[in-house]
Amino acid sequence: MEGISLFNSSVNTISGNIASSNGKIGTDPNGIGIYKNSDNNLITGNTANSNGNKGIAIDESYWNTINDNTANSNGREGVYLRYSNFTVIRNNSVKSNTGHGILLQDSNNNNITEITPQILLVILKDFNHAVSV
Repeated sequence: MEGISLFNSSVNTISGNIASSNGKIGTDPNGIGIYKNSDNNLITGNTANSNGNKGIAIDESYWNTINDNTANSNGREGVYLRYSNFTVIRNNSVKSNTGHGILLQDSNNNNITEITPQILLVILKDFNHAVSV
């Protein structure tokens, strides 16, 4: 079971939560999951560490903001976007994840700022991203 999930739910704020240690490494649970047309949400000031899968995952949702979160030591990525466009990812700690720090897959027009140079950022089949260090 995931720590926090939104399905078809828009204009929410997820702030100041601890969503850690959900599932064993390599299992499905994410710390925070935003899914299926959950748009215009703010995910800020949360801790999503040591989850079986991803720290923070957004799938098929637009115009979300992920800032000032900690997503370290997860079974896969710290922050993951799939089919999610126009998302701002700013000033998140995404260290020591088994997968990538930040992974964007089939997502477009996202803005990633204030990342440390040690973070491995992978963008697959995506276009028009702004990335600044």
